[in-house]
Amino acid sequence: MGRFYAMSHRTGGGGATVLALPSFNPRVWCTLAVGGLLFALASYLVQANNLAAKGYQMQSLRDQLDQLRLETRDLESRALELQSFQNLEQRVTSLQLVPANDVRYVSAVGPVGYAPAGGAGY
Repeated sequence: MGRFYAMSHRTGGGGATVLALPSFNPRVWCTLAVGGLLFALASYLVQANNLAAKGYQMQSLRDQLDQLRLETRDLESRALELQSFQNLEQRVTSLQLVPANDVRYVSAVGPVGYAPAGGAGY
């Protein structure tokens, strides 16, 4: 019979089998329990810290988005203001532009091309 089998199966006087349990060492079990609790606490703190950092980052991005929306709204209103008829009329007079009165359109019947400088017949 093997040595380990004999140690774990001891027979008493009546032939009944009695199992030998490993010895209970409270110091080992307390150390394991405290280590497990410390690990769980450290894991919780890391997760809470990551969650807080992500929340701060999300709030920062929301603020940036709100600021960009306001800037977009301001730029759109500025573009509409610059395109208004009154503003265009003021810019035309400040640039001393004159209205075109006698407009003539030319319609080409044949192909229209470009003649290089010094070309024949021109």
